[in-house]
Amino acid sequence: MNDNLDFTITRLLSEHPGPVAIDAFSAVMPQGTSLRTLQRKLDEMIRRGSIEREGKARATRYKLPRPSIEYRDIVPEFDAIRLNEDTIPYETPSLGDQASVELSPESKPLRDIIRQPQGLRDASGYRRAFLDSYVPNKTEYLPVSLRKHLHQLGQSDYMAAMPPGTYARQVLDRLIIDLTWNSSRLEGSTY
Repeated sequence: MNDNLDFTITRLLSEHPGPVAIDAFSAVMPQGTSLRTLQRKLDEMIRRGSIEREGKARATRYKLPRPSIEYRDIVPEFDAIRLNEDTIPYETPSLGDQASVELSPESKPLRDIIRQPQGLRDASGYRRAFLDSYVPNKTEYLPVSLRKHLHQLGQSDYMAAMPPGTYARQVLDRLIIDLTWNSSRLEGSTY
């Protein structure tokens, strides 16, 4: 039940833009949850750092903690990124036979932001004119040289030697096996 209370509290806080009073929690708590149980759970979550408290007594409000890392701290020109060859630096990672890729120090904070629950992330806007300017099959968002480079990164000698569609068929076959197995597992079958 504790995990359920954690989830309910976190969900309520993520759906509200500002701090929330304890009365709002009482309205969404599972049947039979006393006010004292709710207060203990809120205190426990504050000690763990899952939520923050502001104000005192009747003015007490609860909120999700702000992430310690902002996008703009990592990439200062975040708002000004333009999609052309001059402003998007990229490097070709050499994966070799490694099963996982070692992240650079600059990419680790970005990974941490992406791993946060959606309710903890800052909202990000977009330029509507940029999207409206796209004409399917006539315009491209990425420059030709970047598209060619990305295409080369996606190709391997192993895939190039296969007839067209073979690799996609292998991926689809594996997906079907995984879906079938997990569906059976959900139904309680051990086959």
